[in-house]
Amino acid sequence: MTKKKNRTIVIALISVTLLVLISIGIGTLITARKAHKNITESFDNLSEMDSETGVSAPALYKDSVIFLHSDGFIQSFDKKVGKFKWKKKVVKSTKSINEPMLITVAQELVVLGDSLYFVAQDKLYAFDLKRKQIKWEKSYLDEGVSLPAGANNTIFKTIEKTLVAFDAKSGNKKWTFKNNDHFVSARPVPTESFVYLTDLTSILAINVKNGKKVWQYKLKFGEPNEDPVLSNGKLYEQTLTGKNEASFEVVDANTGQYIFHKKIKNDAIMSLVAISDNLLCFAGENYFYMLESNDGKEIWKTKTDSITNPIISEGKVYLLDSKGLRSFNAKTGKHIWTRALKVKISDELEDGGFTDQGQDEMNEFVIDENLIYISAGQRSKGAKYDVNYVYAVDKNTGEIRWKK
Repeated sequence: MTKKKNRTIVIALISVTLLVLISIGIGTLITARKAHKNITESFDNLSEMDSETGVSAPALYKDSVIFLHSDGFIQSFDKKVGKFKWKKKVVKSTKSINEPMLITVAQELVVLGDSLYFVAQDKLYAFDLKRKQIKWEKSYLDEGVSLPAGANNTIFKTIEKTLVAFDAKSGNKKWTFKNNDHFVSARPVPTESFVYLTDLTSILAINVKNGKKVWQYKLKFGEPNEDPVLSNGKLYEQTLTGKNEASFEVVDANTGQYIFHKKIKNDAIMSLVAISDNLLCFAGENYFYMLESNDGKEIWKTKTDSITNPIISEGKVYLLDSKGLRSFNAKTGKHIWTRALKVKISDELEDGGFTDQGQDEMNEFVIDENLIYISAGQRSKGAKYDVNYVYAVDKNTGEIRWKK
């Protein structure tokens, strides 16, 4: 009797356990379905963004400032007063969960003559700014984000290990250069004679007419961190050394010969180098630095969290950070003005994600005559842009001339 009673109790316990497990499984399945539904609805919402979505860095064309929105619209404003001029749909929206945005933040546009060139949806587009229509588009397979560059009626685009030159008028391919060793840089730097680019170890100079490699300089002090910057016959390349230091190498742009190297300890380069009037500057992780461009000697530095590229113009340097747009005397570092902007830069999480409140983004800015043009977007959780701002700021006073 005792054994039978014990057996009955064991069977009962097993039955109860099975019922609990089944209940948990059903609950989990329901929760998973709800989560899947919520995720699906979330991505559906991303595909329904209106024109007030992510926006490119500004491009200047005659008396206009032009932006490309992530929903596929090109929009044009009068650059002096901000009056709306026209709007044109150029790229269809996507419902892909991997591509909620058509263009990347800080996506640069290229203007050559009366044409605008940009990358969206794995295509290179040419847009006629006079007729306001697409001239041509080219499809390609692209690993990662890369930006076009233009010079001499040619558009240059890197695609994985290949540099491609397109005729700016027709879109026909002129030539290709394949780098057998490594992936090439995200954005080439073209001149009348050469196209400069980097791979994982070197700077390369490619003949602009035939796509043949002219020279290759193997970096001595680290891996390239950005595309090279050209100034006064020199190429400045930022490098990663694996140590806690900012570093760049300088080579002759015609021959590829080494000139000098500069290290700044306890910091890291966070922006492209800007060079003008024998001055060189960049934003580090902790400070903004101004150096002499000939030898890298430090002139001054100031505390900043800027992650955008600075601009030197007429003796002043401008940078964007969490305080807003800031102006300094380029030679002395004396602060001139700061203009707080509604959308500020905030830090990303270490894993590359976003905070619960979302992520604010400042795009690169451009200067034309007395105005600085800035585009900014506030990215909500889930990588959707809720609101965007386009500013025109007086470069001498910091006053906002107009905002859209």
